[in-house]
Amino acid sequence: MPKAWFLGWVLVTDIALASQKALTGYLSGSIAIIADAVHSVSDVVLSGVALWSFKVARAPKDKEHPYGHGKFDTLGALGISSMLLLTVGGIVWHAMDILLVRITLSEAMR
Repeated sequence: MPKAWFLGWVLVTDIALASQKALTGYLSGSIAIIADAVHSVSDVVLSGVALWSFKVARAPKDKEHPYGHGKFDTLGALGISSMLLLTVGGIVWHAMDILLVRITLSEAMR
């Protein structure tokens, strides 16, 4: 099992990486690098969810949860999977929008 300090370190490095990619994509005007920066931002959010679900799942048994809080790991994984699917959908949507605009522009220039 990962340790909380390790997940915290992953969160910090994800933030640094996302920031660098966003700046590079903006300065270069590269849509591919900007899409990668969006993916890295989603990694920041997902690392936060992983850290939260890890900490909550390790809580001891209590009156309301006689079997413990271990299911929070599963809920965290479900949340992470859902967010990844939404991120991919957003990137595909944006790419298709750009492609369709360029096709329309190229047909208008003929």
